[in-house]
Amino acid sequence: MTNMLKMGLITLAIGTAFHSADSSAANSGHEMVANAVNFCQAFTPGVTNTIRNRVIGAENVGTAAIAVACNLHLTVNDSDPSGLVAQQPTALMYTMSNGTASDVTVSCTLLTGTPGLGLGDAYTATHNVVVPANSLSLDSFTVADNPNVGATSLGNYIVGINCLLPPHVSLNFFDLQWSAEDGVGT
Repeated sequence: MTNMLKMGLITLAIGTAFHSADSSAANSGHEMVANAVNFCQAFTPGVTNTIRNRVIGAENVGTAAIAVACNLHLTVNDSDPSGLVAQQPTALMYTMSNGTASDVTVSCTLLTGTPGLGLGDAYTATHNVVVPANSLSLDSFTVADNPNVGATSLGNYIVGINCLLPPHVSLNFFDLQWSAEDGVGT
């Protein structure tokens, strides 16, 4: 079974685990799952940019590490009376694949909010993830990464991630999760 097929099945299993059956609850879970190619670009423009868009993600084809910025989005439910406060993401999962014969460490930083605009909490959290040789790794930023005690979300509906990709490492896909009013049991 190929790694991409395995990741697809893992994504399906994760989505199924977080999906709740029809109920009278006021909120329901939502996810935005997308290929990194849709949301990521290299910090470095022009001929020194070694990020190449592939069907399976954004790959660093160069000989040195390169920084990649990824801006993600969620869909806002206009009929939700609690507005954007209740629609803040609760988790951001992402995968990376390593096309080399050695383990590599990838450093990724979650950025939330827009400092100074008062649109929720603005903070950063960094994860260093070991991606095994010729394999892939799944990592996630969760409520536990929010520095505010008692937080129930990532703290803001504006989220992005910056990663320093070593040579021949790809960012593959993202899974952003949040809750919003489902119109049942109001």
